Amino acid sequence: MGEAANLPTLGARVKWLRKELGLTQEQFARLISVSDALVAFIETDRRVAKDRIIKLIADSFSVSREWLKTGEGEIFVQDRESKNAKLLALFAGLKPKYQDYIIDAIDRFLRLEGEESPLQ
Repeated sequence: MGEAANLPTLGARVKWLRKELGLTQEQFARLISVSDALVAFIETDRRVAKDRIIKLIADSFSVSREWLKTGEGEIFVQDRESKNAKLLALFAGLKPKYQDYIIDAIDRFLRLEGEESPLQ
């Protein structure tokens, strides 16, 4: 966590999170369904993120709302529901051809494990 513990503003925390996830502003924005300009404004503290945006970020990336707002507490939330939300958000941000590839790969993996795919 190191440097994340000393981030003074919500904008700085959003920027740290985006970089920690290895995303560009455009990718991050697409995953939470906002413009990349809004992400840039939030990261530079030129715009205050409304509760709706904080919720989108928290739910999409399994991040604590409290940490986003105040910098206090654990950064990442690791419950099953938030992992599923993150997976769905990342998947939704992919081009259809990559979505198809991932579905095929999961089906192959399940067959190797001897399990039936829920998609068939």
